[in-house]
Amino acid sequence: MLPYVGTDGGKISVESEQVKVCIKCKSCFVFYAGSLYDVTDDIDLDAWKDSEAILQEATGPGGEC
Repeated sequence: MLPYVGTDGGKISVESEQVKVCIKCKSCFVFYAGSLYDVTDDIDLDAWKDSEAILQEATGPGGEC
């Protein structure tokens, strides 16, 4: 992933952070150092869909955004 600008103006790297994907709107976010970053443009959602199918088998369909 590309570096993001932190709240203090410095660049941060979120490449090793957990990405949270909204199962309703498919937006992707990283929570890092007290801030939320939208990383949707940097995530391969096609690759993620395989994981989503497995998760839905285990937990059921998703909820609200």
